[in-house]
Amino acid sequence: MKQRGQLWMADWRDSAGKRHRKGFATKREAERDQEKMQKTEETKKAQASRARRRSSRRGKAPTQKRDSTRTRQRVGPATAATIRKELARCIKHLTQFGTPPQTATELQKVRQPRPRTTIATPDELIAVYTKAQPWMSCLIIATAGHGMRLGEAMRLCPAMYDAQNNTVTFRTKGQDTNTLSVTDELREILKAVEPGTDPNTPLIATLKPGGRCSRSTIQKAGELLKARTGTNPQLRFHDLRRTLAVRVYDHTKDVRAVQQILGHRNLQTTCIYLEHRDQKAINEILNSIRVPYHQKAN
Repeated sequence: MKQRGQLWMADWRDSAGKRHRKGFATKREAERDQEKMQKTEETKKAQASRARRRSSRRGKAPTQKRDSTRTRQRVGPATAATIRKELARCIKHLTQFGTPPQTATELQKVRQPRPRTTIATPDELIAVYTKAQPWMSCLIIATAGHGMRLGEAMRLCPAMYDAQNNTVTFRTKGQDTNTLSVTDELREILKAVEPGTDPNTPLIATLKPGGRCSRSTIQKAGELLKARTGTNPQLRFHDLRRTLAVRVYDHTKDVRAVQQILGHRNLQTTCIYLEHRDQKAINEILNSIRVPYHQKAN
Protein backbone atom coordinates (compact mmCIF):
# COMPACT_ATOMS: atom_id res chain seq x y z
CA MET A 1 0.00 0.00 0.00
CA LYS A 2 1.63 3.22 -1.18
CA GLN A 3 0.55 6.83 -1.38
CA ARG A 4 1.13 8.56 -4.67
CA GLY A 5 0.29 12.27 -4.54
CA GLN A 6 -3.25 12.67 -3.23
CA LEU A 7 -4.18 9.01 -3.89
CA TRP A 8 -3.69 5.77 -1.99
CA MET A 9 -2.85 2.92 -4.41
CA ALA A 10 -4.40 -0.53 -3.97
CA ASP A 11 -1.98 -3.10 -5.39
CA TRP A 12 -2.72 -6.78 -6.21
CA ARG A 13 -1.90 -9.54 -8.71
CA ASP A 14 -4.40 -11.69 -10.55
CA SER A 15 -4.27 -15.47 -11.05
CA ALA A 16 -2.13 -15.02 -14.16
CA GLY A 17 0.44 -13.01 -12.21
CA LYS A 18 -0.45 -9.70 -13.82
CA ARG A 19 -0.12 -6.68 -11.53
CA HIS A 20 -3.04 -4.27 -11.04
CA ARG A 21 -3.20 -0.87 -9.36
CA LYS A 22 -6.11 1.39 -8.49
CA GLY A 23 -6.15 4.79 -6.76
CA PHE A 24 -8.46 5.82 -3.89
CA ALA A 25 -8.97 9.05 -1.97
CA THR A 26 -8.46 7.43 1.47
CA LYS A 27 -6.20 4.67 2.74
CA ARG A 28 -9.17 2.75 4.19
CA GLU A 29 -10.90 2.52 0.81
CA ALA A 30 -7.69 1.34 -0.82
CA GLU A 31 -7.15 -1.37 1.83
CA ARG A 32 -10.75 -2.54 1.56
CA ASP A 33 -10.57 -2.79 -2.25
CA GLN A 34 -7.22 -4.58 -2.12
CA GLU A 35 -8.55 -7.18 0.35
CA LYS A 36 -11.63 -7.70 -1.81
CA MET A 37 -9.65 -8.26 -4.98
CA GLN A 38 -7.23 -10.62 -3.24
CA LYS A 39 -10.13 -12.73 -1.96
CA THR A 40 -11.65 -12.76 -5.45
CA GLU A 41 -8.40 -14.02 -6.97
CA GLU A 42 -8.06 -16.68 -4.27
CA THR A 43 -11.58 -17.88 -5.04
CA LYS A 44 -10.78 -18.10 -8.75
CA LYS A 45 -7.65 -20.13 -8.02
CA ALA A 46 -9.62 -22.51 -5.79
CA GLN A 47 -12.30 -22.99 -8.45
CA ALA A 48 -9.68 -23.68 -11.11
CA SER A 49 -7.98 -26.18 -8.81
CA ARG A 50 -11.26 -28.03 -8.19
CA ALA A 51 -11.97 -28.10 -11.93
CA ARG A 52 -8.54 -29.63 -12.59
CA ARG A 53 -9.12 -32.30 -9.95
CA ARG A 54 -12.53 -33.18 -11.36
CA SER A 55 -11.13 -33.33 -14.88
CA SER A 56 -8.27 -35.57 -13.80
CA ARG A 57 -10.77 -38.01 -12.30
CA ARG A 58 -12.74 -38.01 -15.56
CA GLY A 59 -9.59 -38.44 -17.59
CA LYS A 60 -9.62 -35.20 -19.58
CA ALA A 61 -8.17 -31.72 -19.19
CA PRO A 62 -10.67 -28.81 -19.13
CA THR A 63 -8.56 -26.57 -21.32
CA GLN A 64 -7.99 -29.11 -24.08
CA LYS A 65 -10.21 -29.19 -27.12
CA ARG A 66 -11.83 -32.48 -28.02
CA ASP A 67 -10.02 -34.26 -30.78
CA SER A 68 -11.83 -36.12 -33.53
CA THR A 69 -11.39 -39.46 -31.76
CA ARG A 70 -13.19 -38.26 -28.64
CA THR A 71 -15.94 -36.78 -30.78
CA ARG A 72 -16.45 -40.14 -32.49
CA GLN A 73 -16.60 -41.85 -29.12
CA ARG A 74 -19.50 -39.60 -28.10
CA VAL A 75 -21.59 -40.70 -31.11
CA GLY A 76 -23.75 -43.78 -30.76
CA PRO A 77 -22.90 -46.88 -32.83
CA ALA A 78 -26.02 -46.63 -34.98
CA THR A 79 -25.42 -42.92 -35.64
CA ALA A 80 -21.78 -43.57 -36.51
CA ALA A 81 -22.80 -46.28 -38.98
CA THR A 82 -25.36 -43.98 -40.60
CA ILE A 83 -22.83 -41.14 -40.88
CA ARG A 84 -20.29 -43.48 -42.45
CA LYS A 85 -22.88 -44.72 -44.94
CA GLU A 86 -23.88 -41.19 -45.97
CA LEU A 87 -20.23 -40.11 -46.27
CA ALA A 88 -19.49 -43.04 -48.58
CA ARG A 89 -22.50 -42.13 -50.71
CA CYS A 90 -21.38 -38.49 -50.86
CA ILE A 91 -17.81 -39.43 -51.84
CA LYS A 92 -19.11 -41.76 -54.54
CA HIS A 93 -21.06 -38.83 -55.99
CA LEU A 94 -18.04 -36.51 -55.77
CA THR A 95 -15.86 -38.92 -57.77
CA GLN A 96 -17.79 -37.73 -60.82
CA PHE A 97 -16.29 -34.29 -60.27
CA GLY A 98 -12.68 -35.29 -59.78
CA THR A 99 -12.47 -36.63 -56.23
CA PRO A 100 -9.93 -39.52 -56.09
CA PRO A 101 -11.76 -42.87 -55.95
CA GLN A 102 -9.45 -44.15 -53.20
CA THR A 103 -10.93 -41.56 -50.82
CA ALA A 104 -13.83 -43.91 -50.11
CA THR A 105 -11.44 -46.69 -49.05
CA GLU A 106 -9.91 -44.38 -46.42
CA LEU A 107 -13.18 -44.24 -44.48
CA GLN A 108 -13.00 -46.20 -41.26
CA LYS A 109 -15.29 -49.21 -41.27
CA VAL A 110 -18.12 -49.00 -38.75
CA ARG A 111 -20.07 -52.07 -37.79
CA GLN A 112 -23.84 -51.67 -37.86
CA PRO A 113 -25.13 -52.58 -34.37
CA ARG A 114 -27.95 -54.97 -33.78
CA PRO A 115 -31.38 -53.35 -33.47
CA ARG A 116 -32.61 -52.54 -29.98
CA THR A 117 -35.10 -54.98 -28.51
CA THR A 118 -36.13 -53.05 -25.40
CA ILE A 119 -39.88 -52.55 -25.02
CA ALA A 120 -42.11 -51.45 -22.16
CA THR A 121 -44.32 -53.92 -20.34
CA PRO A 122 -48.02 -53.11 -19.79
CA ASP A 123 -47.36 -52.58 -16.07
CA GLU A 124 -44.54 -50.12 -16.84
CA LEU A 125 -46.75 -48.17 -19.24
CA ILE A 126 -49.50 -47.90 -16.64
CA ALA A 127 -47.01 -46.85 -13.95
CA VAL A 128 -45.34 -44.07 -15.94
CA TYR A 129 -48.65 -42.80 -17.33
CA THR A 130 -50.24 -42.66 -13.87
CA LYS A 131 -47.30 -40.87 -12.22
CA ALA A 132 -46.50 -38.51 -15.11
CA GLN A 133 -47.44 -34.85 -15.24
CA PRO A 134 -50.08 -33.88 -17.86
CA TRP A 135 -47.56 -32.70 -20.44
CA MET A 136 -45.49 -35.87 -20.00
CA SER A 137 -48.63 -38.01 -20.22
CA CYS A 138 -49.33 -36.35 -23.58
CA LEU A 139 -45.90 -37.43 -24.86
CA ILE A 140 -46.45 -40.98 -23.61
CA ILE A 141 -49.84 -41.16 -25.35
CA ALA A 142 -48.32 -39.88 -28.61
CA THR A 143 -45.33 -42.25 -28.57
CA ALA A 144 -46.70 -45.39 -26.93
CA GLY A 145 -50.28 -45.00 -28.17
CA HIS A 146 -49.69 -43.66 -31.69
CA GLY A 147 -46.13 -44.70 -32.52
CA MET A 148 -44.82 -41.18 -32.99
CA ARG A 149 -41.17 -40.30 -32.72
CA LEU A 150 -40.28 -37.96 -29.88
CA GLY A 151 -39.76 -35.02 -32.24
CA GLU A 152 -43.15 -35.64 -33.85
CA ALA A 153 -44.82 -35.85 -30.45
CA MET A 154 -43.17 -32.58 -29.40
CA ARG A 155 -44.59 -30.82 -32.48
CA LEU A 156 -48.11 -32.27 -32.14
CA CYS A 157 -50.64 -29.41 -32.05
CA PRO A 158 -54.43 -28.88 -32.45
CA ALA A 159 -53.97 -27.69 -36.05
CA MET A 160 -53.02 -31.25 -37.03
CA TYR A 161 -56.28 -32.66 -35.70
CA ASP A 162 -59.22 -33.43 -37.99
CA ALA A 163 -62.21 -33.65 -35.68
CA GLN A 164 -64.57 -34.87 -38.42
CA ASN A 165 -62.45 -37.93 -39.26
CA ASN A 166 -60.88 -38.21 -35.79
CA THR A 167 -57.34 -38.27 -37.22
CA VAL A 168 -54.08 -36.37 -36.89
CA THR A 169 -51.83 -35.62 -39.86
CA PHE A 170 -48.23 -34.69 -39.12
CA ARG A 171 -44.80 -34.41 -40.70
CA THR A 172 -42.57 -37.43 -40.24
CA LYS A 173 -38.89 -38.15 -40.67
CA GLY A 174 -37.82 -37.28 -44.22
CA GLN A 175 -40.55 -34.60 -44.55
CA ASP A 176 -43.22 -37.18 -45.39
CA THR A 177 -46.70 -37.06 -43.87
CA ASN A 178 -48.55 -39.67 -41.86
CA THR A 179 -52.22 -39.81 -40.85
CA LEU A 180 -53.29 -41.78 -37.80
CA SER A 181 -56.55 -42.38 -35.99
CA VAL A 182 -56.73 -40.62 -32.64
CA THR A 183 -57.24 -42.58 -29.43
CA ASP A 184 -59.76 -41.52 -26.82
CA GLU A 185 -57.01 -40.24 -24.50
CA LEU A 186 -55.47 -37.98 -27.10
CA ARG A 187 -58.87 -36.74 -28.29
CA GLU A 188 -59.70 -35.62 -24.74
CA ILE A 189 -56.43 -33.67 -24.56
CA LEU A 190 -57.10 -32.00 -27.91
CA LYS A 191 -60.64 -31.05 -26.92
CA ALA A 192 -59.44 -29.64 -23.59
CA VAL A 193 -57.35 -26.97 -25.32
CA GLU A 194 -58.82 -23.53 -24.67
CA PRO A 195 -60.55 -21.95 -27.71
CA GLY A 196 -58.37 -18.84 -27.71
CA THR A 197 -55.11 -20.81 -27.91
CA ASP A 198 -53.06 -20.66 -31.11
CA PRO A 199 -53.80 -23.98 -32.89
CA ASN A 200 -50.18 -24.21 -34.02
CA THR A 201 -48.89 -24.20 -30.42
CA PRO A 202 -47.63 -27.70 -29.46
CA LEU A 203 -49.75 -29.53 -26.93
CA ILE A 204 -46.89 -29.96 -24.47
CA ALA A 205 -46.32 -26.18 -24.55
CA THR A 206 -49.94 -25.58 -23.52
CA LEU A 207 -49.84 -28.27 -20.81
CA LYS A 208 -46.41 -27.67 -19.29
CA PRO A 209 -45.98 -24.85 -16.75
CA GLY A 210 -43.69 -22.30 -18.31
CA GLY A 211 -44.63 -23.21 -21.88
CA ARG A 212 -41.49 -24.06 -23.82
CA CYS A 213 -39.94 -27.50 -23.37
CA SER A 214 -36.63 -28.68 -24.87
CA ARG A 215 -35.59 -32.22 -25.69
CA SER A 216 -33.04 -32.23 -22.86
CA THR A 217 -35.74 -31.17 -20.39
CA ILE A 218 -37.95 -34.02 -21.56
CA GLN A 219 -35.14 -36.56 -21.26
CA LYS A 220 -34.29 -35.42 -17.72
CA ALA A 221 -37.95 -35.57 -16.71
CA GLY A 222 -38.16 -39.04 -18.25
CA GLU A 223 -35.18 -40.25 -16.21
CA LEU A 224 -36.77 -38.95 -13.00
CA LEU A 225 -40.09 -40.57 -13.91
CA LYS A 226 -38.43 -43.95 -14.53
CA ALA A 227 -36.60 -43.77 -11.21
CA ARG A 228 -39.79 -42.83 -9.35
CA THR A 229 -41.84 -45.67 -10.88
CA GLY A 230 -39.15 -48.36 -10.88
CA THR A 231 -39.30 -48.65 -14.68
CA ASN A 232 -36.49 -50.22 -16.69
CA PRO A 233 -33.74 -47.54 -16.70
CA GLN A 234 -32.71 -48.57 -20.23
CA LEU A 235 -36.12 -47.62 -21.62
CA ARG A 236 -36.17 -44.66 -24.02
CA PHE A 237 -38.96 -42.70 -25.66
CA HIS A 238 -38.23 -44.38 -29.00
CA ASP A 239 -38.66 -47.75 -27.28
CA LEU A 240 -42.30 -46.78 -26.65
CA ARG A 241 -42.70 -46.53 -30.43
CA ARG A 242 -41.23 -50.02 -30.74
CA THR A 243 -43.54 -51.21 -27.99
CA LEU A 244 -46.59 -50.19 -30.01
CA ALA A 245 -45.17 -51.86 -33.13
CA VAL A 246 -44.71 -55.14 -31.25
CA ARG A 247 -48.20 -54.94 -29.69
CA VAL A 248 -49.85 -54.32 -33.06
CA TYR A 249 -47.93 -57.16 -34.70
CA ASP A 250 -48.71 -59.59 -31.87
CA HIS A 251 -52.39 -58.72 -32.21
CA THR A 252 -52.69 -58.73 -36.01
CA LYS A 253 -49.59 -60.53 -37.39
CA ASP A 254 -49.82 -57.92 -40.15
CA VAL A 255 -46.49 -56.23 -40.92
CA ARG A 256 -48.17 -53.80 -43.33
CA ALA A 257 -50.41 -52.51 -40.53
CA VAL A 258 -47.34 -51.87 -38.41
CA GLN A 259 -45.66 -50.11 -41.35
CA GLN A 260 -48.66 -47.82 -41.80
CA ILE A 261 -48.73 -46.85 -38.12
CA LEU A 262 -44.99 -46.20 -37.94
CA GLY A 263 -45.00 -44.31 -41.25
CA HIS A 264 -42.08 -46.21 -42.80
CA ARG A 265 -41.39 -45.93 -46.51
CA ASN A 266 -39.57 -49.25 -46.64
CA LEU A 267 -41.05 -52.47 -45.26
CA GLN A 268 -37.55 -53.64 -44.37
CA THR A 269 -37.29 -50.84 -41.81
CA THR A 270 -40.48 -52.07 -40.17
CA CYS A 271 -39.15 -55.61 -40.10
CA ILE A 272 -36.11 -54.41 -38.15
CA TYR A 273 -38.47 -53.35 -35.35
CA LEU A 274 -40.08 -56.81 -35.27
CA GLU A 275 -37.28 -59.23 -36.13
CA HIS A 276 -36.59 -60.10 -32.48
CA ARG A 277 -40.28 -60.85 -31.89
CA ASP A 278 -41.00 -63.38 -34.67
CA GLN A 279 -37.68 -63.99 -36.36
CA LYS A 280 -38.76 -66.86 -38.60
CA ALA A 281 -41.82 -65.09 -40.04
CA ILE A 282 -39.99 -61.77 -40.43
CA ASN A 283 -37.06 -63.42 -42.20
CA GLU A 284 -39.49 -64.99 -44.68
CA ILE A 285 -40.92 -61.53 -45.41
CA LEU A 286 -37.44 -60.05 -45.82
CA ASN A 287 -36.45 -62.84 -48.21
CA SER A 288 -39.58 -62.30 -50.26
CA ILE A 289 -38.95 -58.56 -50.74
CA ARG A 290 -35.16 -58.70 -51.00
CA VAL A 291 -33.70 -57.77 -54.38
CA PRO A 292 -31.97 -60.81 -55.99
CA TYR A 293 -28.59 -59.14 -56.53
CA HIS A 294 -27.01 -62.41 -57.63
CA GLN A 295 -29.23 -62.53 -60.72
CA LYS A 296 -27.91 -60.54 -63.66
CA ALA A 297 -30.28 -58.41 -65.63
CA ASN A 298 -30.95 -59.64 -69.15
